[in-house]
Amino acid sequence: MSRIAFVITVSLLFIATVCSAQERGPETAEETPTTNASLEVSEYHWDFGDVPKGVKIHHNFVLKNTGTDPLDIPKVRSSCGCATAPLLKNRLEPGETIDLVLTFTTGNYRGKVQKTVTVISSDPNNQQVKLTFAATVNDPDVKVEWKPRKVNFVQLYKGEKRKKTVELTNNTDSPLKLTLIEPPMANFLKLKLKKKMLEPRGSVEVEVELTKKAPLGVFKK
Repeated sequence: MSRIAFVITVSLLFIATVCSAQERGPETAEETPTTNASLEVSEYHWDFGDVPKGVKIHHNFVLKNTGTDPLDIPKVRSSCGCATAPLLKNRLEPGETIDLVLTFTTGNYRGKVQKTVTVISSDPNNQQVKLTFAATVNDPDVKVEWKPRKVNFVQLYKGEKRKKTVELTNNTDSPLKLTLIEPPMANFLKLKLKKKMLEPRGSVEVEVELTKKAPLGVFKK
């Protein structure tokens, strides 16, 4: 018998951040491009799908100079230390292509991960090209996973009720019997299992309901 604990975040206050726009500077005349280099990429996004933690995975983005002048690529910048994308050369002649080999180290990540690699080039119309990649990192040591890991009800008015769902996934090759323990704030927070047996590699939804009995205030459990 397995007990499943949930992280539940309940917020009854609305929080907003207002940013003031920066003053616009004086308009300047458009400069005529000094080069006819042009960068083309094979795709702007790649999804690795489901991958295990603690491994290195690779994908090749193909870069091509479709212009009539040489294209310089002085730098490729990654949004995290978990990804590298070195280039074998920094200048492409007209019509030339090169592989940008992206390596992502899954490490201790869990769940959905999305990162960015920025290609900086001499293309006057596209000096910074953002390439994104995603992966869903699975941990074989975790028997039961739940998504999302937090339930956020955001803003509600007193007397209003709201429902959310959490998906439980059985990562084992054996069936599991699920038992819900009484949640914090059980007088106004209800949990409901749609089924109590979870088949191997199967999933089930848990309904999380904030009832009309919820008092005024902010709740985080």
